[in-house]
Parts: sequence; structure tokens; C-alpha cells
Amino acid sequence: MLDLRVARIALVLLFALSLLQFIVGVIAGLHQDWMKMSIYFFGTVLSIVICTIIPVGRRIDVCFSHMEDIISERIDSIKPVPKTTPNPKPIRMASLVIEKVVSIFMVISLPVHLSLGIFWGSREYWLGLGIHLSACAITVFICIGVLMSLRIDTLSKHLMELICGESEKDKL
Repeated sequence: MLDLRVARIALVLLFALSLLQFIVGVIAGLHQDWMKMSIYFFGTVLSIVICTIIPVGRRIDVCFSHMEDIISERIDSIKPVPKTTPNPKPIRMASLVIEKVVSIFMVISLPVHLSLGIFWGSREYWLGLGIHLSACAITVFICIGVLMSLRIDTLSKHLMELICGESEKDKL
């Protein structure tokens, strides 16, 4: 989980980057350099998406942490629960592997699609540029959605374990 100060600094820098990319994109459009304009506008949209994803992810973590604290307090007041370090289940391990694969895929596909888009744009094949920029955006949206859903699933399973009072060692 990101420190609050680091998250705020990252948001301010990403917002400044998106504003700068928007201004440069407008200037490129005024000079009728359509490839640069398309790429800068795409960068603006991608930066804004990331600027909205950071607070949403942080809010999800804070909400689940708050619910975990409430549940732990109520469980501790009813009966003491031994604090054990659970062994990761195969399902959790699969979830971690999927997270790593999706993250790696996103990190690799983003520059590949941008490079191919720039390649087609430099040859003035605007359809190729548009297709690769769209594919890049769709890939990022889907990967972020998968990563967030895996994070929510992991946190909700942990809450269910706290509510049910079962440790993972008992299940294995």
C-alpha cells in the first residue's frame, strides 16, 4: 500500500504530465502534425486514467483495512483468536501468479503497441496508428480491471476468514 504522501505526489505529477501532454497535443494539432497530436492526446487520456485508478485502489485498500479492524475488534471481544501466519493456499498462489502475468503482459504490451503505432503513424497510415493506440488503451483498461478484481477478491477472502474464524491452516 502506498504512503499517502507518495500517492499525492504521484497524483500531482501525473496530473501535471497529462496537462503538459494536452497542451503539447493542442500545439501539434495547430501545426497539423496529426501523429504527434494523436500520441500526445493518447498519453493525456492514459495519464488521466492512471490518475483516477490510484485513488480508487487506495480507497479499496483503506475500506478493507477498516472493515478488517472492525471485524478483528468484534472477534477479539467475543473470543480470543490465535494469531497464526497462514500458509498460502494454492488458489491464492494462482491469484498471485495471475497478477504477475497480467502485470508483465501490461508492461510489455504498452511499449509494443506504442512503438507500432508510432511506426504506422510515421508512414502516415493513420488507421494503423489508431488501431495500435486503441489496442494499447483497451489492454491497459482490461489489465487494470483484472488486477483490481483480483485484489478485491483476495481482500474479501481474508475478511471472510476473519468472520468465519477459520484459519487457513485448519482448511489445509
